[in-house]
Amino acid sequence: MRIALTLLIWLASFIALADDFKDQISFSEYQTTSIPMNSEEHWDYVTRYDIPLTLDAVSDYTNRYGLETIIRERTIQNNSGGCGHSPACAILLPFYLIDMMLTTEVKVDEVIFYQNNVRLFHVQYSKPDGVLITIEFNSVTTRTSHLLRKTVIGLNQNSLIDLSNEIMSQLPNLKTEAHLEQFTDDLSGLSYRGNNPELERAQLDKTSNLLKSETLSEPQLMALFTRWCDIINASNEHADKAYSPLNLVPYSSGISQGIHATELLDCIIDSKEKSASEETAHSDHPSSGAISPKIQKDIDRLVELQEQALTQLASFQPQKWTNLTEQFFKTYLPLKSEPVLTTSHQLLHIYKGWFLNGHISTADYIVLAQAYPEISAPLRDQLSVKHSNVLDARLALIKDGIYPPLATLTEMKESQIRITDSVAKTLSVLYWQSHYPNESFLYFSRQDKDLEKQAYILYFLNPLPLQLRQSLPFENGDTDGHLAWKVAILDKEIEGLAGNLYQRPRSDDSSPDTPENTSNRVDEQGNAHFSDLIWYALSFHPEKEQKISHLVEMAKAKEKEKEEEESWLNRGHNLLENL
Repeated sequence: MRIALTLLIWLASFIALADDFKDQISFSEYQTTSIPMNSEEHWDYVTRYDIPLTLDAVSDYTNRYGLETIIRERTIQNNSGGCGHSPACAILLPFYLIDMMLTTEVKVDEVIFYQNNVRLFHVQYSKPDGVLITIEFNSVTTRTSHLLRKTVIGLNQNSLIDLSNEIMSQLPNLKTEAHLEQFTDDLSGLSYRGNNPELERAQLDKTSNLLKSETLSEPQLMALFTRWCDIINASNEHADKAYSPLNLVPYSSGISQGIHATELLDCIIDSKEKSASEETAHSDHPSSGAISPKIQKDIDRLVELQEQALTQLASFQPQKWTNLTEQFFKTYLPLKSEPVLTTSHQLLHIYKGWFLNGHISTADYIVLAQAYPEISAPLRDQLSVKHSNVLDARLALIKDGIYPPLATLTEMKESQIRITDSVAKTLSVLYWQSHYPNESFLYFSRQDKDLEKQAYILYFLNPLPLQLRQSLPFENGDTDGHLAWKVAILDKEIEGLAGNLYQRPRSDDSSPDTPENTSNRVDEQGNAHFSDLIWYALSFHPEKEQKISHLVEMAKAKEKEKEEEESWLNRGHNLLENL
């Protein structure tokens, strides 16, 4: 208990001493000190307190006020300034010290001021310039504007608002992107770790005045719009209609870029969603009400700017364009008074049908693949063969040699697609086409993926009624593909098939049971190395497969007997020769 009481007494004494010292160094009015940056520019320190602004001034300062100091070199992180999270600590970092921000660590000279062994405040100075960069002093508020090249020490609410208005008044003169970024950073930095509704309202009111009185460029407009939206969407203090983002729309005629139109529309949407949630929670929350015809006309124009931007395909990566287009149709187009497209761009109309209605025609899919192969790739990758129009389009593209068949056939098998008569006829045409070259890679065996393709097509066609199978297109020949078709599709008996299979074994001891397990190895002439395709065709007719297997095994046994007989004859012949 005594320890706690002693600590409270000490703390009270410390606060009283610090407050007394702060009163001692207070000025009746702000005083400005300019420190040269280079031959043409300077940095202004505007302060209500007598604080040593340079390291060289510390010695006279301590003598003047009878203080003790500890001076030490410190290494600080440039994003913290050594302040931690103290609300009394402000990072000044003037513009001419911007090079310090390019490194992860910065060396500074830190000075801690004491009076009667009680710590009062501490500051840090840049090396080697010896200029003030941070200050930690209880209840002394400090803010910096890089745009104005000014640091204000000892602000109250009025002076903070004055600084904000001074920054915002510079906007009509700002031309470069760097200056506009400083403008935005300065305004957002004034609140510094916490909401300040009065300051935010002052910035909103100043924005309204600038929009009414100044002719601003598009970048300048966006700087104001961005700040407005940041304020209202981050706080619940500005829900009245006077601060609705709809009030920005009448001044949006200067916007000509789709990306800027999107930013303003996002602000409107976010504000509506926020208002809707607050209306649900608070029945007395003011509604935004109906949108006037003039504002609706301006919103229509903003959405049309987005639409025009999307027609510039070369400006986007395919996936980015696809995401933006989906968002456009689902989020922004409904904002128009009449949600219709104003351009005749073919691609946008196709995407509208898909994103709004979930529909794409066979002809549209073919257009995507042929006219817009790169930009439409992400969407086509999403579309499944479960959609009949997509399946028809892909099979047509395969037939024309634009798509390779195996990817689609594999997806059809995984999706368990029901084979209609028209699809069956198309697959039979694909069966006889050549889609893949004979490939050979380094030491790997030569391959012909058409054999695997044919196995997939047999898989799809065999379950169909025999009458339909017999009506499908057929080509005469004696390749493995022809023999497999006769067995699996036409259900024919083939004379001499067992002898053919005996001469060319299958790749495994058992017949392939899936298309993907069917070997696609070929010889130099392109003939199948193994008889897997025929054995796979036989697997659809177990009785035939068993019969052929038996004949092949009998041929093997007969061949073995013959080899053994020849072996005994050879041994006897050799014995007679030796005798």
